[in-house]
Amino acid sequence: MHSHACAAHHSERNGDKAAAAGASCDFEGDCASQWRPNDNPYGNWKWQLRNGLFKLRPPYLDHTKRSPLGHFLYVYVEERFSKSSTKIIGPEFDRRHDSRGPNCFTFWYMMHGAQVPKLSAYFTWPGGRNWALWTRKGDQGPGWHQAYVETSYPRYQKKGHIEFSVLNTVTGSVAIDDVQVYDGPCPGIDKVCDFEHRQQCGFESPSREWYRGQASTLTSLTGLATDHSTNTPSGYYIYLRTLNERGPNFGFKSIMYPPTDGRCLKFYYSVSTSSSSSTTSTPNNSSTNNSSSDNNILVAMDVMLAPETGNMSTIHQVPRVSTHGQWMLYETNVVSSTNFQIVFSARPDAGVISLDDVQMSTSACPKSYGCDFEQGLCSWNLHQDDHRNLDWHVTSGHIARDRIGPYRDITLNSRFGHFLFLQTSNQSESGDLAVLTSQEMTFDSCVTFYYSLMGDGTGLLAVNVTNLQGNSPPQTIWQSKSENKGMFSQWSRAEVDVEATPAQQTKLKTFQLSLIGTVGDTPGADIAVDEIKVYPQRCSTVNAAEKVMVGCSRSQTGQTIEQSQVCDSTADCEAGEDEEDCH
Repeated sequence: MHSHACAAHHSERNGDKAAAAGASCDFEGDCASQWRPNDNPYGNWKWQLRNGLFKLRPPYLDHTKRSPLGHFLYVYVEERFSKSSTKIIGPEFDRRHDSRGPNCFTFWYMMHGAQVPKLSAYFTWPGGRNWALWTRKGDQGPGWHQAYVETSYPRYQKKGHIEFSVLNTVTGSVAIDDVQVYDGPCPGIDKVCDFEHRQQCGFESPSREWYRGQASTLTSLTGLATDHSTNTPSGYYIYLRTLNERGPNFGFKSIMYPPTDGRCLKFYYSVSTSSSSSTTSTPNNSSTNNSSSDNNILVAMDVMLAPETGNMSTIHQVPRVSTHGQWMLYETNVVSSTNFQIVFSARPDAGVISLDDVQMSTSACPKSYGCDFEQGLCSWNLHQDDHRNLDWHVTSGHIARDRIGPYRDITLNSRFGHFLFLQTSNQSESGDLAVLTSQEMTFDSCVTFYYSLMGDGTGLLAVNVTNLQGNSPPQTIWQSKSENKGMFSQWSRAEVDVEATPAQQTKLKTFQLSLIGTVGDTPGADIAVDEIKVYPQRCSTVNAAEKVMVGCSRSQTGQTIEQSQVCDSTADCEAGEDEEDCH
């Protein structure tokens, strides 16, 4: 069985495919009673039907009706039930579509909390066999997110069930709503090429050097434990292994796209460098030969725009540096006055390159690399590492104020607004850390954000920049330390210039930002971050419009402060009037 999964952000399906009989449910009517939770010895640690009127934990609205009266499946996980799991199984459905073609399974989910457990979706068929279709781990933010899975069932199997399972190792909330199964491919969405099917979305490898493979069979070669689409070992992706130091580039070509004045190309990649590809040999003086040593040291793959008429041009160059078993995101706008193709052109002796979830959207890329955390983590990613026992998560003052954390966020200045939060406890050890990473960036910038530190312990918040064009270690460009403050300090604003060192030979700048929270000598320090903004310029030249100034009404000296400092729980005006009448 093959599957396709992707987070999407469309509110409705266009309904141009018939739903498979009995499989779909919005949990508002009789269909909800057909979903059966397994017997669980831990009582409340099981799936339940719930609505948004339960105010202690999100979601506060269902997805179907956008109402607190709407219903959804819900489970709350507690650490005391660690290493147990709970399942819920949907009704049996008949598959009417051609058994050799794909069916579409889609649902909306929320995963939110301090350290959210793993949610998995399975297809099960008579006899108790199942197949993992999709899985996610960690905090995905307080909002609803859509996943869809295009599934090719075994040819002989026309009946089955959808099953959701939560494996508990930590604490958090998981909710499911609007489950639908369609006969045929997923309708009405910007398609992502996930390589789960042999057709490969029309991509071609003229040199026949790019291969489609299953993650479980490739870990020792690529360093990846899962694909990106399904986040499971059973998922598929495309990979290329280059060995020769000299020779032709290996192209992987997309279908032909129509002219555009701006479409977003987005893909995930991973690089595993061989021992020969990580050497630091003396650069070759030639700058025109694609296989020259100087380019190979720095560039693993060129992403090219190939117009129907005219010469190819380089959109991006993937650095020849190991990604250490992590999927990396890159996205950029593509503009072309003629029909065009996208070509992924691997350099000789680049190591092993993997690609997944290639998408050409119908609209332009988002303009900002920043995040206000109102819809989750945006394009930032939790850096997964089994050796780290801490994770950032997204929360709000509405939740945090009952235990710890700021009462209000920065973006909305509301206790219902969201921010990034790291909570440490007595179970944490000195040196434990949580890492949030940006997508790949290629320009010097000014990064601004708000932060707050609290707790009876010590902790460190740092911003690191990692130059992906070489083997130099990450560089700390900003940090702040909490020192047994005992209560939350107020929001403080930080701004830092990011200047990556260009590669000596190609003059390329390719780097990644990391936001790192670390436990100090004494556990118990907690950290909050909000309103990350990234400007493609130095901080000293950031547009003044971003810093709206207002006057302090009772000032005798004409004092002014930034608009963002009004009602931020800190008295910035001399007489404190900026914190009056704040609701």
